[in-house]
Amino acid sequence: MTWYEIILIILILGTVISLWYQMYKMIELDAENRGLKHPKFWAIFSAGGQNGSGLLLYLIGRRKYPLNMGTYNQELMERRKKTTLSFFGALLIMGLLLIANFIFIRG
Repeated sequence: MTWYEIILIILILGTVISLWYQMYKMIELDAENRGLKHPKFWAIFSAGGQNGSGLLLYLIGRRKYPLNMGTYNQELMERRKKTTLSFFGALLIMGLLLIANFIFIRG
């Protein structure tokens, strides 16, 4: 494994951790503004699953609670969404670079 592959894998892991954190904070903010009990629990439960079942349960369960989000929290949520989207884009590019490395350079 070469030095740039190691750096790329470290960057991918860092991006995945950052994505998880952004998702955690968005779910926590949403649950808090909807008035759900224990918003941090819901955030960990929703963001922690490998197959998305926790997020699906949260999305189904939150329908009963109306959203009361102020302008500051709306701006914060929009910033988090944009940050998450940029992390997804970076993850896609790094993944493509890693795949291209294995196909073209090693292949």
